[in-house]
Amino acid sequence: MNLRQRALSGVRWTAAENLFNVVSGIVFIAVLARLLQPQAFGLMAIAAVVLGFSQFFADMGISNGIIHRQDVSESQLSTLYWVNVAAGLVVFGVVVALAGPLATFYREPELASVIMVAALTLLVQPFGQQFGVLLQKELHFNLLARIGMASRFCGLVAAVLLAWSGAGVYSLVYSAVLTAALETALTVVFGRRIHRPRLHFRPAEVRHFFSFGAWQMGEAVINFFNANLDSLLIGRLAGTEALGLYSVARQLVMRPAEIVNPIVTRVSTPVMAKVQDDLARLRAIYLQTINHLSSLNFPIYAAIAVFAREITLLLFGEKWLAAVPLIQILAAYAAVRSTANPVGSLLLARGRVRRGFWWNVGLLVLLPAFIAVGATWGVAGVAWSLLAMQCLLLVPGWLLLVRPLCGAGFRQYHAQLIVPALAAAAAALAGFLAASAVPGTIPRLAAGLAAGAAVTLVVYRAWNREFLEALAAMVRRG
Repeated sequence: MNLRQRALSGVRWTAAENLFNVVSGIVFIAVLARLLQPQAFGLMAIAAVVLGFSQFFADMGISNGIIHRQDVSESQLSTLYWVNVAAGLVVFGVVVALAGPLATFYREPELASVIMVAALTLLVQPFGQQFGVLLQKELHFNLLARIGMASRFCGLVAAVLLAWSGAGVYSLVYSAVLTAALETALTVVFGRRIHRPRLHFRPAEVRHFFSFGAWQMGEAVINFFNANLDSLLIGRLAGTEALGLYSVARQLVMRPAEIVNPIVTRVSTPVMAKVQDDLARLRAIYLQTINHLSSLNFPIYAAIAVFAREITLLLFGEKWLAAVPLIQILAAYAAVRSTANPVGSLLLARGRVRRGFWWNVGLLVLLPAFIAVGATWGVAGVAWSLLAMQCLLLVPGWLLLVRPLCGAGFRQYHAQLIVPALAAAAAALAGFLAASAVPGTIPRLAAGLAAGAAVTLVVYRAWNREFLEALAAMVRRG
């Protein structure tokens, strides 16, 4: 099987996994929103940010270094494996030590125990981390998809059962720990077919991985902090109940990108790395990635913005209607943000991790200022500020990151966004008009989505046929 065939197979399996994850995740939120109070989601949102931030230090940027380098020896892999395990243990200790001060900072005593229990994932995940990276590097996405779906399903079932029994926020915490443990165990079982770590530890022979990883980790940490600074500040300024409302809205709007983006970027990262020295081919792959992402994401987010009220009533119930304006604003933000995601694959493929690091340092300077201004108008103001900043960064992102790395011109790059944006706008208008003539939540939603999908298809057949052909080819091969 050649590289193209393996990549297409990876796309299909990743698509299946992410479709499962998002559908099950929506069901998960819909069920738990009726069983738990907003405060539980707020507490878990803070814990998730703390742990997500910590995981980058446990990885130390080594995983992407393994993908980037095509000549990693068995002894180097063994040393890197034990580095990850040791780093996970150290980071776990640091997080547990900080749990109390964080609870004091947010004025939520229960947050300390939530963080400490959730931190068990930091002990478990390093044992399977390298195996997952090697499976990804060799494009074994069928195994990764099956592992991910099985682990997540078990975790979601456990969460619902625990919430039903009255476990409160701990239903979310125990679910996360169980999912991590199952995924690690299965990844170890299958990953050992590729590599079996030995009791070998020589840091000197992996020095270049630390150099690469330091920049990669720095970029990833700052990028993660930038992506979650809104939740951290809302939790402090408005309390965990307001954060819970914002968190549920944010989780909902991020679900489509969680389906679409990893389907493309999880496969495109190792594929771009394999053609990193062929600039023309790299540029073509990157531009195609941008087109495919925007072609899928933009119409979906337009539908979420137009039918936010109907979606909220169906999934969460009337007590969550206050989240409707947040969902509408964040849908637009998520649509624009989704186009910037693949640049990470491009940076990694070219080994330009320092450039990505300094870009994210710049965002770290800008983001608090935008959020501070937006916060004067409450949680909705924060959402508006995020949208404004994301739009303002479109051209600088192309100028400083995309053009230097793959040579894509201004028109080449932005042309990938224009047709999907026009299609999304036309679909939103058609959906709104169709739904306005129909009574009832479900009939309105059905009529609007059908009209929007029809308009999108017409626009794409006229001006974005290559995307439809690629999508049809992937479905046929599936």
